[in-house]
Amino acid sequence: MHNTMIKWYERDDVNFEKGGFFMRPIRPELAAFAMEMEDVLQDNDHYTGWDEMSIHQLFSRIKNEFEELQREYILYTKPIDGVDRKDRLRKEAIDVANFCMFLSYLTHKGDE
Repeated sequence: MHNTMIKWYERDDVNFEKGGFFMRPIRPELAAFAMEMEDVLQDNDHYTGWDEMSIHQLFSRIKNEFEELQREYILYTKPIDGVDRKDRLRKEAIDVANFCMFLSYLTHKGDE
């Protein structure tokens, strides 16, 4: 966890100094989704620069990622090649979520 993120995440129910665990239960669906988000982020650690983007630039990326999600949704609902697209649909949903998380982070960046 980046030190800059700790400050705006400080809450009574989260302790990042002790490994970043939540001290209160979270929904299993949220935990599973967050772990998938983290897997994608770690796979893409070689990419840099999102934290230098403006909110406008990130919003544009979210729109682009959402368009990719829409395309996968259409292919999922009307398969043309017999391929099960659940994994692709989930991957695009995670991409949208990660860019939304970046945007959320940047809105807090000045609060440190």
